[in-house]
Amino acid sequence: MLRINRETDYAIRVILALAEYPGEEIVPSSVIRQQMQLPESLSLQIISRLARLHLINSYPGRNGGIQLAQPPSEISLLDVIQAMEGPLVLSDCLDESHTCSLAPTCPVQRYWIGLQSRIEGELAKVNFQELLEERLLLTPSDVQ
Repeated sequence: MLRINRETDYAIRVILALAEYPGEEIVPSSVIRQQMQLPESLSLQIISRLARLHLINSYPGRNGGIQLAQPPSEISLLDVIQAMEGPLVLSDCLDESHTCSLAPTCPVQRYWIGLQSRIEGELAKVNFQELLEERLLLTPSDVQ
């Protein structure tokens, strides 16, 4: 089954929450954790990983926090998914290390290639600025 894992889902939530803050603002990770209802132990791992992957900047210390490493309009869902999970591979036959004698004439493999390309294209089209704008539209005004 094709499924985004829990850590990737949490990473997407962290990036979306940070997209609400102006570029230079450093936000305490506890604020993001509470806002996105993330478990503390796992959120610290996710934040550390996002920093290692250069999707966010992390500033330790009492006045520290986190911020996006680039504008939300320049970060796509595909960027976060691939950073957290590696390349999208719908089938073993699409993995570069896999060899198959049927590949040159396999209509299924050609279908998988096209489908994978379309999925990647859709995920690449969606950036976090657009997701933020949609979130703000969907959030009741008394909650904002």
